[in-house]
Amino acid sequence: MGIWLSNQRSAKAKNSLSADREKKLNETGMVWRVSLTTCGSGISGWRSATAQSMGI
Repeated sequence: MGIWLSNQRSAKAKNSLSADREKKLNETGMVWRVSLTTCGSGISGWRSATAQSMGI
């Protein structure tokens, strides 16, 4: 899953991600920029980063 997410982020950065794919990912709460301080470690870090990106 981590590799797939990284590939999506890379595609967006290179402007090669379709608008439809980006929209769908945004609707699922995709976190586009993940820093080490935001992400933490493990699933709790992912939850925190996701919640932060959704403004929760």
